[in-house]
Amino acid sequence: MKAHPTIKRSGMDAHTSQNISIIDAVLGCEIEVETIYGEQKKVKIEPGTQNGHEVRISKEGFYRPNTSSKGNHVLNIKVQVPTKVT
Repeated sequence: MKAHPTIKRSGMDAHTSQNISIIDAVLGCEIEVETIYGEQKKVKIEPGTQNGHEVRISKEGFYRPNTSSKGNHVLNIKVQVPTKVT
């Protein structure tokens, strides 16, 4: 099986990263995240979100063997800080 370029697996959890602007981190926003099943899920980013904050999307990870339960999708938030301010 090939490794996916943006999705990492840890047990039954899927891990991805999402870049957001510093304004979105300060004020909060809503973003769409693609899950491993190809669906778009809306995720609320709370005001004051810090770089490296993790948001869990419940039951959007990999199936557990021999069960119908799933792991989580863990979204790592990367706040993009501008290098030049005008």
